[in-house]
Amino acid sequence: ESNGELVALAEYAADEILASKAWRGTRVDPVEEEVSSDLLRDGTALATPTKALATTTTNEAAPELCRALAACTGLAAARGGPEALAALLRRALYPLLEQLASTNPDARQAALAALVECAACTDTDDAKEALPALLAANLDYVVDAACRKLRRAATPEQAAKSAS
Repeated sequence: ESNGELVALAEYAADEILASKAWRGTRVDPVEEEVSSDLLRDGTALATPTKALATTTTNEAAPELCRALAACTGLAAARGGPEALAALLRRALYPLLEQLASTNPDARQAALAALVECAACTDTDDAKEALPALLAANLDYVVDAACRKLRRAATPEQAAKSAS
């Protein structure tokens, strides 16, 4: 296959990873809760357990998804060069940085490894300087992504939560 097709495939895979519910770490599970209480004829309250939907947030799949995202960026850089890497990083850098703040240590480690792998794909000669140089070169995209996320928050409380 041509390099362009491989780069397009890597970009598509990265976009699918970033759009997945597994990446966001949300799922909806039925949870039994005591929601209502009924009164008996003698005035005694009878708690009625009901099934309610609760959204839980987990990052169980984040380590594997970070590794897959790193593989996508590596493929894009190897086949498409710096331009393809830059295009993919504009979409993937902020989500990877978000995973660095995860409560899941495996997700944090995988995100850092993915960032290091992305940095290794750049043309920076010094390996120690590759990640700081990558972040400095793409900081405007990171700030733009953070601002976009804050603007999309429905309430000030959600904006504060997404900023922390």
